[in-house]
Amino acid sequence: MAKWEYLFVEANYECGWKPRLVAGESITDWQDGMSLYQFCDFIGQQGWEMLSANSTYANSDNNGNLTRELTLVFKREILNEATT
Repeated sequence: MAKWEYLFVEANYECGWKPRLVAGESITDWQDGMSLYQFCDFIGQQGWEMLSANSTYANSDNNGNLTRELTLVFKREILNEATT
């Protein structure tokens, strides 16, 4: 039976769609990093497949300005797992 691992990615539209959090870890200088398209292409080459994308709005500052965010879920099969 296949076993899977999952990856959760949060992207922000503050300066164009860019990944901001990967597996709960902040990306350093994410505003200057790769676009969401480039990121998805990069991890797709590593075997990750997108399962879902959910769009939400969140407060981005104390003035109540809203920013759009995406939560993406990816999965890939775990290969060569040691048997117990």
